[in-house]
Amino acid sequence: MFDDIDLEEELIVAVAYDGLIQLEDVGGALESLRLHADDLGVVGNVKQYVVNDMAHKHDVPIDFYATPPGKKNGLIRGRNNVLDANPRHIFLGTGRRDEVLAEKMDWEYIDFHDFAEEQGWK
Repeated sequence: MFDDIDLEEELIVAVAYDGLIQLEDVGGALESLRLHADDLGVVGNVKQYVVNDMAHKHDVPIDFYATPPGKKNGLIRGRNNVLDANPRHIFLGTGRRDEVLAEKMDWEYIDFHDFAEEQGWK
């Protein structure tokens, strides 16, 4: 994904919480995403304080999350968090339901597990 990024375009990345917590090195994954994303969000059926604690623990700022909990709410917040007129929105989701949601919400879908493997995240 990062190979085809136009550095002039704004990039908004939402990552599924249920994918992140499966990794051994959550902090490394968040840091990698943070380096490339203008805005980074963690979305899912998780309370805000859990995402804030995770961000604080790994010292990685999170720009948006799902309030109230739910991936759809997180993607809505990610859309509302944008300054650029036409940024690229990427959702790293964890399955077919996430893919359908991304399509409905007009986000580009990338499978989290495939992406994690490609990036060498463990």
